[in-house]
Amino acid sequence: MFAVPSQPQSRGAENIRLEEACARVAVKLGPLHREVVYQKALAAELRAHGHCVSVEAPVPIVYTPSDGMPVIVAVERADLVVDQKLVIEVKVAATVTTDARIQAERYGAALNMVAAVVAFGRQGGRVCERL
Repeated sequence: MFAVPSQPQSRGAENIRLEEACARVAVKLGPLHREVVYQKALAAELRAHGHCVSVEAPVPIVYTPSDGMPVIVAVERADLVVDQKLVIEVKVAATVTTDARIQAERYGAALNMVAAVVAFGRQGGRVCERL
């Protein structure tokens, strides 16, 4: 199981397991919602346990051309950033795909954070993978 580190917040923070938070969201919402629905519900669940959660957090994409001077060429968005330590990508899929893993790993590397992918499946199940 993967525990999200926590810092004291006004609501009395506690450690929460990402899998448990995802399970609560999956059970309460059920299957076949859009990704943004699960994203916002998971953010609310994590906040309810005292975590600081950013939704659609900016991720700068840096390219270094041949002159060696890095340039920000785009800014993408990570679904969730928790306590400035964990990047979570939320997907609606039966399994976590290779593309989803790569996306989360890149966001984690760009932000210097641990990355995870959460997939909410058609049957209401969920898969959480720490990368």
